[in-house]
Amino acid sequence: MQTFLYIYQYGEDGNSYTLKGSLCEGCLRLDGYDSIPGISHAYGDGEAAYFYRFDAENTQKLIEAFHTDDLLESIRTFYGGKKAHEAFEAFCRANGVAFESEDINLRLGGHYIP
Repeated sequence: MQTFLYIYQYGEDGNSYTLKGSLCEGCLRLDGYDSIPGISHAYGDGEAAYFYRFDAENTQKLIEAFHTDDLLESIRTFYGGKKAHEAFEAFCRANGVAFESEDINLRLGGHYIP
């Protein structure tokens, strides 16, 4: 069974930011997507995607660190409706929670990202 929740979804100054959390078979995944037209010089087209992946063991560690039965809601509360990746990563590290992360530059003009 998979559950998901929008951790945040907002727009600001013509930019949009979204982070969705999902739990599937005891593993957490956070998927983000930003559309920032003003940074196209740095990221190609101003659109970027990124993710955090946690295996089952580290998902459980995160549940324990948050002292929660509802991990996705706890993460949403932690983020407070806005981007807080550095604070979240620091929280994970301080609690011995390992994760995999990656930024993916989405180039929509004919490029495929698997």
